[in-house]
Amino acid sequence: ATPGKLALGLRVRLRDQPGSLTWSTCGIRGLVWHGPSLLGAVPAIGLAGTLFQIVNGLWPLWDAQKQSLNDKAAKTNVVRKR
Repeated sequence: ATPGKLALGLRVRLRDQPGSLTWSTCGIRGLVWHGPSLLGAVPAIGLAGTLFQIVNGLWPLWDAQKQSLNDKAAKTNVVRKR
């Protein structure tokens, strides 16, 4: 978990099954979240990557399930820790 999620008592869980995340699920979430920023050196693609990151960060504001695109890709949900 990130320091922010720990401070707010949030956890990332798989949508379909209980338990902790697998490495591949973490990789998918990270790649969708940070992957576009790796393309920043290429001018036209870098701009598209930045726009994607902004949309991804704002996506939960209008999504019915309050998921960002990286959560949808990895089939995860962010939930409050009990």
